[in-house]
Amino acid sequence: ASSLWIRLMQDFEFCEGGKFQNSDFVPIVESEKNPIDKVLKRKIKSSKCNKGWVYSMLNSITDIQPHFKIAYDIGAVLLSVLVDDREGARLMYEKGLRLYPNDWEMNFRAAYHYLWEMQDSQKAAVYFNKASTLGGPAWIVSLSAALFTKVGNAKFAKIILEDALAKRPYGPGAERIKTRLAEVNKILKEKP
Repeated sequence: ASSLWIRLMQDFEFCEGGKFQNSDFVPIVESEKNPIDKVLKRKIKSSKCNKGWVYSMLNSITDIQPHFKIAYDIGAVLLSVLVDDREGARLMYEKGLRLYPNDWEMNFRAAYHYLWEMQDSQKAAVYFNKASTLGGPAWIVSLSAALFTKVGNAKFAKIILEDALAKRPYGPGAERIKTRLAEVNKILKEKP
């Protein structure tokens, strides 16, 4: 597994469909009123790779040595961001999270992948919520609640916000959680 990892690091940006180009990056404009809407409304191109060489190498490495954690931590990010192999990255995150379900950072990176690369708000919300409950920064629960609200699950957003506020009524993130809870309560009152 280590030998394959060293080989992979020599050509980690390789993609059968072409190399990553910065022109493919679509930034979020900071002045956008709701950045989540901007992320979900942007048009993403088809992946340049689909379970290509880098994915095959990472999959082999983790088949040989399933607990080679760096392959999940770094490999899935390489697939997602550099190689533009969204499906390969999704599979690596899922494989890694089966072995490391309580790793808040891996849950957070998987959530980011689902939100930014896959535009799957529901799965992103689930992974952001899990990351927040496993020790991630307090602001993650607010993001998770915003996504749950976006996909029509404001009641669950309220529950996780109230739970987070009960656990951390003061300190970093508490004000953001209170603000998000007020927004969710307003939405719930408006619905019949």
